[in-house]
Amino acid sequence: MSNMKSSPLFFNKKLHTYEERLIEFLLDIGDKKRINPKLARISIYLLFHGSLTQNQLKDMTGFSIGSISSYLSKMEELKIIKTHVIPDTRTMSYSFNGIFKDLISRGLEIFLNSILSAQEFLKHIKEELQELIIKNKKGAKHLDKRIDELLKSFEVYKNIQPVLN
Repeated sequence: MSNMKSSPLFFNKKLHTYEERLIEFLLDIGDKKRINPKLARISIYLLFHGSLTQNQLKDMTGFSIGSISSYLSKMEELKIIKTHVIPDTRTMSYSFNGIFKDLISRGLEIFLNSILSAQEFLKHIKEELQELIIKNKKGAKHLDKRIDELLKSFEVYKNIQPVLN
């Protein structure tokens, strides 16, 4: 399953379980489309968390700094990601170049054939999240918002691609 070594940055233990399930679900889709699993995992964590350092990615993925650095360099060359210097440090953080909605639109092309099952999976996760939101669990609203953005993007995409309806 996941290569996760340390606890998540934004999510408590219960939400971390959902994060891992979402990641494994997206990685499975990527695997079926023959997307490099290391690139996919790094990309998914950047999507979920917005901005991460190489060390944070190392802790989250279990990959070596060299491997992470290589993938980030390639992504930066292709202008897929951008870097930011963290104030008062020499540490760089990495994030996708563009807004989340644009990234989702590109990502939807990858799992066109899996969109309906993805939608059902996310609706199920949202139902389970409601209890955690009521209990004010750390990261619950953040994850719920990201899932809402994904579901809205799916609806837009389904309107563009009527064959999915």
